[in-house]
Amino acid sequence: MAKPIVVTELLSLEEYEKVRLDMRKRVVALKKVRRVPVGNRISFVFESRDTVFFQLHETMRAEGITDKAALQAECDVYNAMLPNSSVLSACLVIDLPEGINVRHELQRLAGMEKRIALVVGPEAIPAVLEPVSGTEGIAPNQHVRFPLSPTAQKGFAEPTTPVLLQIDHPSYDARTPIEGETRRSLIEDLS
Repeated sequence: MAKPIVVTELLSLEEYEKVRLDMRKRVVALKKVRRVPVGNRISFVFESRDTVFFQLHETMRAEGITDKAALQAECDVYNAMLPNSSVLSACLVIDLPEGINVRHELQRLAGMEKRIALVVGPEAIPAVLEPVSGTEGIAPNQHVRFPLSPTAQKGFAEPTTPVLLQIDHPSYDARTPIEGETRRSLIEDLS
């Protein structure tokens, strides 16, 4: 289970600049393992403490945040993205080709947020999407949580239990099994 990020472990902006490229390289490699494409346009990048820690520092860097109260507020926001022993957490990414009408594509996918599930054996766990301010329905990048029942937690950790991500929408119907290194990495989040 990912332990919450606390202000005292955050690097100063100066310290972060010194390690940023190495940290970025490590997190990019980690995200590659934790990325699950579902169909040809949608992927789920499962969060871990390392990915969230990096994103928090990138926000601090981009916004120049140094005030302790503001840092605590950012920690609170990013800690909500951490997985735990009963919840997997991901960023849903819609990969839109260049030149496509984004608004039209999102309208075409309207209602998809209610048609995403993590299937563990016979149990389908509906995705819980965090609302994006100013957006109704689905957004190109959106935080998603999958709250697992005790039975689903046990099944996810059992290699013989099939696990897949599915989107069952009239305009986008796809499924992808979660296996191998990706599954092993996610099992660590639940322990």
